[in-house]
Amino acid sequence: MDAAMGTAVGVLLIGLGGVAYHNWYKWDVLRKIAIAFEPGYDPVLELDRATHSNRFHTAREDSEAEGELHDAHLRRSEQGLVDRIIDGKEVGHYYLLLGAKGVGKSSMIIDAMRKNQADGVAVMEAHEDPEIFRLRLGKCLNFEFNEDYYGGLFSRKDPRDAGPLLDIERVLNKLETRYPLG
Repeated sequence: MDAAMGTAVGVLLIGLGGVAYHNWYKWDVLRKIAIAFEPGYDPVLELDRATHSNRFHTAREDSEAEGELHDAHLRRSEQGLVDRIIDGKEVGHYYLLLGAKGVGKSSMIIDAMRKNQADGVAVMEAHEDPEIFRLRLGKCLNFEFNEDYYGGLFSRKDPRDAGPLLDIERVLNKLETRYPLG
């Protein structure tokens, strides 16, 4: 009787610990996604700061003051619209930026992000390969696709075996959970 009682209590404690860990993990995933939309988080801004700083420190004219930076490109007429979109003032529409490589699409987005410190903005470059898209989306949203979930040790199938499209659907569902539409 003592052995049966000890086993039952042990199994109950392991089960409760598993449920507690699972709930904590789901909360932590949503917390990480929220961090991706905080001001100044976006990796695109960090990369732009490093590139922007290096470009101007190497090409600075002697007459400029030390550390003073100026825009490297001309302001396009569409920049005001892009600024309003990134600030969240233009809502209820989808916008698609098209153009040849090097015409300034990314520069306009990065300029708008720099103005509001990427507050509420996460940017990624899309790709036609679903696996590459999955990796970029995960990096953009600070999402790890259950790769750090210990519950996977007890399952029969690796979470990545389901394929990148299911992973993309999973992260978009989590994003909608964190930031519901409407």
